[in-house]
Amino acid sequence: MSKFYFRGFKAAVNNYVKSKPLIQVAMDVFAFGFLLPLAIFGWITLVIHLVMNGLPANVSFGIYG
Repeated sequence: MSKFYFRGFKAAVNNYVKSKPLIQVAMDVFAFGFLLPLAIFGWITLVIHLVMNGLPANVSFGIYG
């Protein structure tokens, strides 16, 4: 653990970008910069909606309804 050296955030990102193909870096940015926040926001919105409104009394779940 004594040989642990933090090079800095910019240097780490620079090394990652140089070591990967451009399309993979673009897909990483798309996935973690757009899709992940969208999914998190969607789940938070769903939970808030369920807490505020609840489930209706006549809800049916697919073939079980």
